[in-house]
Amino acid sequence: MKELKELGFEYMSTLNEFVCRVDNGLSLKRSNHVYLAESFCMVRDYKNLIDQQPKLGDFIPCIDGVPVYKPKLGMSRIKDMIDQYQQALEQVKFEGWELIEKDSLDKIIVKSTEHQKIMFNSSGLAFKCWFTTQRNRYKTYEQAINDGVKFKIK
Repeated sequence: MKELKELGFEYMSTLNEFVCRVDNGLSLKRSNHVYLAESFCMVRDYKNLIDQQPKLGDFIPCIDGVPVYKPKLGMSRIKDMIDQYQQALEQVKFEGWELIEKDSLDKIIVKSTEHQKIMFNSSGLAFKCWFTTQRNRYKTYEQAINDGVKFKIK
């Protein structure tokens, strides 16, 4: 993800936008054979990234798909809890998302600072959230990006 920021991306983009940015950015700096190899690897890696299924842990700190909260002072075993929280936080890929609802049916809704919502069901599948009902299932990040969801790169 750090490489995306280095290319000037604030948010994940469509594959087409990514290819154009890589083409413009690298072609000026590299010889032809190095440029081709680097750009191929970057496009392949980005395609693999956006083809992944969204996971709750990409948005908020989770351990085994279960949200974890920042430990409060005075909690027993605070050191272990802080370590677990830090490890979960390091796995988060996108910034600006927070858990806003978790109900008894294990439906979890996260909201971004862009006021976009994604709902995760008990199976871990991600859906476009309209109020509290699910709409389109996001099988990949690319589907969500094409639907207008903004993923701010951490």
